[in-house]
Amino acid sequence: MLDAPGIGELSLLMPLMQRLSQAGKTVFWLNPPHTPYAPALAREEINLDQVIMIHTNDKGDFLWTLENCLRSPVTGLVIAWPGKLAAREIRRLQLAAEAGSNVCVLFRERHYAEQNSPAALRLELEPDDQQGLKVNVVKRRGSWPGQRCSLAMVHRAGLSPREAPRVVQGPWPASTR
Repeated sequence: MLDAPGIGELSLLMPLMQRLSQAGKTVFWLNPPHTPYAPALAREEINLDQVIMIHTNDKGDFLWTLENCLRSPVTGLVIAWPGKLAAREIRRLQLAAEAGSNVCVLFRERHYAEQNSPAALRLELEPDDQQGLKVNVVKRRGSWPGQRCSLAMVHRAGLSPREAPRVVQGPWPASTR
């Protein structure tokens, strides 16, 4: 969940998109707020032949398309921007993802954080000038709510984006890193 798209949220998914697309699995983008920038995806070694963008006209088409993508054996990941969804619709999508052994990521507005959801993992994302992206774990399967961590996505001076480290820094002691 986030306030607005374009805060670096896709950086969380780049390694997964790379791995799945290179393994021949399809990565679907359903109703993205902006057209993905293909050169940036290619720079991250995402196989563009495995990326499909779909725009739907209404909620019924959106849910039908999303559910069928999730059940498909060719799918690896579905990234979607759904707007308002009922808990039963999210549960249905969760079951479809499990049936197809696929991953589904829904980017939703932050105000939906208060809504009950059967989703196994719920993250709240905020931009951070120093760390790149703040990630708040709202819910995860097996409990552990409210855990805060920062995903350091800021590139160090002199390093190309490919050489910059992708490190998750959390509330745990430095000795466990």
